[in-house]
Amino acid sequence: MSEDNNEIPCYIPKDKRKIPEKRNQSSFAPPPKRELLPVEFDCKLNKEELEQIKEHYRGNNKESNTIIKPSEKFKVMKINDLLMTKEEEDTTTDPNDLYNNPIDFQPLLGRGNCGGLDRVVNPNKINQEKGESYNGLNTINKIKTKPLNQMNENDWRIIRENLNIFVNNNEVIKPLRKWDDMNVCDDLLLLIKNIYENPTPIQCASIPIALKMRDLIALAETGTGKTFAYLIPLIQFVLKLPKLTEETSASGPYALVLAPTRELALQIQKETLKLATPFGLRVCCCIGGEPMQPQIEELSNGAEIVVAAPGRLKDLLNQSYLVLGQCYFVVLDEADKMIDLGLDVQVRYIFSELPSVKDGSTEEIISMEKENASGNPSTRTTLMYSATMPSTLEKITNEYLRRPITISIGKTGNVAENVKQNILWVEDNMKKRKLIQVIKSSSPPTIVFVNQQKTVEEICLLLEKEKINCIGIHGGKRQIERTDALDGFKRKKYSVMVATNILSRGIDIESVANVINYEMPQKIEEYTHRVGRTGRAGKGGNAITFINENDGKEVLNQLRQILVQSRNSIPKELDSFLKKNEIIY
Repeated sequence: MSEDNNEIPCYIPKDKRKIPEKRNQSSFAPPPKRELLPVEFDCKLNKEELEQIKEHYRGNNKESNTIIKPSEKFKVMKINDLLMTKEEEDTTTDPNDLYNNPIDFQPLLGRGNCGGLDRVVNPNKINQEKGESYNGLNTINKIKTKPLNQMNENDWRIIRENLNIFVNNNEVIKPLRKWDDMNVCDDLLLLIKNIYENPTPIQCASIPIALKMRDLIALAETGTGKTFAYLIPLIQFVLKLPKLTEETSASGPYALVLAPTRELALQIQKETLKLATPFGLRVCCCIGGEPMQPQIEELSNGAEIVVAAPGRLKDLLNQSYLVLGQCYFVVLDEADKMIDLGLDVQVRYIFSELPSVKDGSTEEIISMEKENASGNPSTRTTLMYSATMPSTLEKITNEYLRRPITISIGKTGNVAENVKQNILWVEDNMKKRKLIQVIKSSSPPTIVFVNQQKTVEEICLLLEKEKINCIGIHGGKRQIERTDALDGFKRKKYSVMVATNILSRGIDIESVANVINYEMPQKIEEYTHRVGRTGRAGKGGNAITFINENDGKEVLNQLRQILVQSRNSIPKELDSFLKKNEIIY
């Protein structure tokens, strides 16, 4: 080892230290520049091509500098959009026919016809096929065109749900899909098609049952075509029977229709004549308020069908001017109204004069119903049409109907959805002024409902002073006056009709634009029937009702519930009044 290595390390002051020399900076200098030798290209570019290349590298492309909206920039592109090309860039055509007409090969891989790609490339076809199976409208239209022998239980269920038909007896019914489904004679079918284009829900549900001569209870809103729903089976039943002669007419008519009011009976007679007259069937209307002698003479000459009010019919039966020995088809129209008017006693008496209902086993009853349908009746068939079903009416049905089917269309007792209900909080001293204002701002025809006969006369005088063409109708007027008033209103001779509840049931007046409840009725059922005078046959209508604190708490609470169910606006005053009186709604 050297001596330096044997030295002991010691501290050396900074000024005596030996500083090493700096490295040569020239070793880190960059390499000298090389001269670029010119390169010769085989291809030669013209000036236009060179200019295009320069423009590309300069970044002067206007399309690339345009601002794109985020919605356009990030939108989801479909494969069809990606495959779209310009005409000059289209390479799908080929001069070789083999490529222009390829074989349509479907490998059936995975989900779909082509590994699932068909769902992406052509989604409209997939949605269309799916829609035919699951879309409600397409399904209904497809079911309606099916032959009857190919209909299954699921098809009938879909039809019932679409028509909003409910059966309370848990029986499976097969409603009409179209008029051609009816088992009636060809002449009657052609006549019906000329009157109605398509059957209404109540007609679809009740006609097949009535044609089988089953007892029926049908509940539906007013203005839904209930009259033709029972007239069609009635006419078909009478056509199966021999025409009445002088001898057989002494045993009475073949069919009977009971109506609670004179006006409704006259209207039913008018509708019945549309179907009966072409077949030579005679229709007699027996109502009070008119002389009895012409009705007696008409009955003595023979009438296959009788339309009557219970009071006058009871008088004719009591005095032996009429018998019902061969009347095997009975209809009660607006049956709940008969109960409200206290006509249940007359109705029970009339049923006691009718042929009795034969009882027996289910097989025997079905056999008798088939005999009735074939034109050899041996027992009575009873149809009951109503808007509501009070308890008193239920007792009558249990007593006089046999094994009935109960059907309902939607929720009974409600106002039709196509009627707009406007509730106005108006004090009594402001009602007349408000009434004139509403009538002048509304389009005719208009029906004004009041609760008392004297109010009818007061409102008519008020409107006449305002030069509003009006007419009044109530139970205190003679029948001829009521008939003339109703006919004049139907012929648009009068723009406004003022009426009591006598006009709230069953009277069919076409195109009533507005109903005004000048006074709120005491029962909510009457409100429903009053409002039902507008919005008939699926047309729109307006119902305006004046209310205040003098109306009953209970009926106002029920009115509010109807407004909630029908999604109509509720006045703040009504809510405040009910809360103030601690009415729970």
